[in-house]
Amino acid sequence: MIFVVYMGGTAGDLVASMIDWQDSRLEMLQDRMELPLHRQQLKKPHTFASDEEKDQYVREMSQRYRSLPSHDLDYHLKRQHRVIGIAVETPEMAQKAALRFKRSHRARVWESVCQGFGIETTRQYADLVLNYSSVIKEKVNVVITMEDIINGNLLRDLSSNFGIGFSQKDIHRYNTWMNLINGLTVY
Repeated sequence: MIFVVYMGGTAGDLVASMIDWQDSRLEMLQDRMELPLHRQQLKKPHTFASDEEKDQYVREMSQRYRSLPSHDLDYHLKRQHRVIGIAVETPEMAQKAALRFKRSHRARVWESVCQGFGIETTRQYADLVLNYSSVIKEKVNVVITMEDIINGNLLRDLSSNFGIGFSQKDIHRYNTWMNLINGLTVY
């Protein structure tokens, strides 16, 4: 199992999907990957009563998937899981991530995130992304930047770090996502 740890808006679901496409689909109107809710539970770590409950969830999901998205870095470090961290290098990319996150979620989700972090704007969320990126770079061995993901280097990075091979269909899916995220027409 490979856990993809990231902040919302930085393409973590895409990375988890490229490792294991099962039950994933590209949402063309929102330039994002859609994963079933049961595969996203570590994105809301506060919903688990304990780390042991998370362990049970991980055991169950390991029977079905090779990757899961997560927002629970501390848990994965404690358990010494294989982790890919997604970091953002520039304020411009952090702002793009913040806008992607806000746009791709219902208003009540954005409001809940703002309330939880004590912020009000996408600029403030972008600052959180940059701060979290610093933590990721410090604590995680395998880090992929959102800049590299958007510039077409994700498959190369996954292949070199984990020996993952990709089919032509996988390459097409990734290229389609990149075209969407970069505002190009997709046919």
